[in-house]
Amino acid sequence: MPKPKVSLIEIENMLKVRVLFNDKELNMKGQIVIQCLVNCEGKAGDFQIVHCPSEMANIGFQIFDVLKNNFKDWEAGVQRKQKVDVLVKTIIHVDKGRIKINMNY
Repeated sequence: MPKPKVSLIEIENMLKVRVLFNDKELNMKGQIVIQCLVNCEGKAGDFQIVHCPSEMANIGFQIFDVLKNNFKDWEAGVQRKQKVDVLVKTIIHVDKGRIKINMNY
């Protein structure tokens, strides 16, 4: 499976600094799912928001923007000793102003 060249902790810290919550959003809890295609050269592209509750649209857009602009270099996925393209889903858990990331392939 592909691996980001930046650790998940570093990404979470980047999101903590760059995602701004308004007073109403500080009490929200939910998941945002963003996917991208990591090609056989280890470059991520075709970022898409797959799921985002409508009340969290502002948070979702901010997270999407940070990931799309700072999450482009990966170690390529390998299958049977060949580098391959892989669709990666990133699940972002938002819980009262805190952000946690999980990767799914």
